[in-house]
Amino acid sequence: MNKPPLISVIMSVHNSEQFLPFSVESILNQTYRNFEFLIVDDCSTDNSLTLLRGYEKNDSRITIFTNQTNIGLTKSLNFLISQSKGSFIARMDDDDISLPTRFEKQIQFFENNTFDIIGCNCDEIDQKGFVTGSKSYPETDLNIKKLMTICNPVSHPSVMFKKEMIEKAGCYNESFKTSQDYELWFRCAALGLTFYTIQEPLLLYRNVRSEFKRKSIRYRIIDMKIRWNGYNVMKIPFYKRIYILIPFIIGIFPIHFVRFLKKFDPRKSKN
Repeated sequence: MNKPPLISVIMSVHNSEQFLPFSVESILNQTYRNFEFLIVDDCSTDNSLTLLRGYEKNDSRITIFTNQTNIGLTKSLNFLISQSKGSFIARMDDDDISLPTRFEKQIQFFENNTFDIIGCNCDEIDQKGFVTGSKSYPETDLNIKKLMTICNPVSHPSVMFKKEMIEKAGCYNESFKTSQDYELWFRCAALGLTFYTIQEPLLLYRNVRSEFKRKSIRYRIIDMKIRWNGYNVMKIPFYKRIYILIPFIIGIFPIHFVRFLKKFDPRKSKN
């Protein structure tokens, strides 16, 4: 019998001691057992690193790295990819929870199909862990790429991807400290990499911040830049590029109007 492929789980941690045990243990409790868990502490000032060292001592699959300065998520993820040994990379965030069969089901889809990037639907949870809603993403490669011009069509913390293919795409662009996943998906799509979303919530996404909290102008500009660059690499016709205005509209309109617009989110968020 062939040995199951090795998964490299990558997670960057910064001041997440409140939720960190739930995230780490959700990975250790996966039904799929052949993985390494690579975690970088990005200069936490709370008890996160102490917690991580405890897990590392008790489970040989865990390897902890520490950044000497706070370098942010994008650079931390690229570093972890460079240290990984698995043929598959699984993302994990330090405040989310992966359901026990997440890895098992994602690997099954990889083995039975030719996809390069596989995500899943998510249930949203609050600070206390109660489910407050759900978010569904398009299933097929065709529909994922259609939605990409409008909004991010893939749940970043839920993805597993082939390491070889992501390295071919150039990994994360370190010029972007936010929305780095959205920028990567555009380049992957332009290269012909294939996407799929399992239509089952296999991740609990912790939405501890206000969904309608104002993002900075800088954040909005970066989002618009990512969209414009993405439209270029995917050779999107100019008449279809109107969606570049979405970050601007969300940034200037009153909160109650933005909340109204969210009802039409094609990712079908339900509360």
